[in-house]
Amino acid sequence: MEFRAAVFDADRTLWDHYNISELVEPMKVSGDVLVDGTGNKVNLYPRVRETLSALREKGIILGLATWNVESITKRVLELFRLKFDIIISREYPYKFLMLSEFLLKAKRMGVEIRPEEVLYIDDRRDHFGYIWFHLGKVKCVEMWKEINDYSEILKIVNV
Repeated sequence: MEFRAAVFDADRTLWDHYNISELVEPMKVSGDVLVDGTGNKVNLYPRVRETLSALREKGIILGLATWNVESITKRVLELFRLKFDIIISREYPYKFLMLSEFLLKAKRMGVEIRPEEVLYIDDRRDHFGYIWFHLGKVKCVEMWKEINDYSEILKIVNV
């Protein structure tokens, strides 16, 4: 299968924090660790940057689909210097709606992507059934169960 897009969940998938919507300013980053104004820490998982860079070099469109406050999501991504082509950050948990929005935004950018050309990575498998029911054959991978390292994502897309 040739993947044209890789869409990532954020909390406990890109970083170890369970809900970045709780973070407060001022936020500062040193390396792969973000600390907010109350001392909460968010650790970026190893090889996230390298994986995103390798996917981008292969021409894969990078997406983010996260259940978080959009302004906080964008701030955390900015501080970590993580770049995604399409960011869907909503205050509801329905990943099938977020992936539908991702596909529509890609189409508006002039890129038609079929569901079977999407690799979706999330730490919670309970989203997958709804995605398959509503969108079809999206390749869903459960982070920390089916794969345990970001380098394994590159093997899935043959980078």
